[in-house]
Amino acid sequence: MTTDRTPTTIDDAIRSKRLPSARREDDYNITYTPQGPPEDGMVCYRARWWIKHPTRGLVTWRGSPQCNANRSVPDRLLPLYPWAEVVFLETAFIREDHRWD
Repeated sequence: MTTDRTPTTIDDAIRSKRLPSARREDDYNITYTPQGPPEDGMVCYRARWWIKHPTRGLVTWRGSPQCNANRSVPDRLLPLYPWAEVVFLETAFIREDHRWD
């Protein structure tokens, strides 16, 4: 349920300056996937812009990969991850995380 004070999109949150605070690298809700050969149980993503930790790998928040085909989406999310960068990958393999199902 939303109220007149609840931002409904990322853009609304940015305009209203009500974004959540930056997330710590060791946040329990974040999982990282280093890029390498695919393993059993991994999902393939093609042609996406990703939020990536410089040493730990691709970022997933509560089981949701932090990526999009449109670069502007991860760019707008980047303030939540001040320690990260946005990268483009033709192919990425991510472990499925069932903690949030």
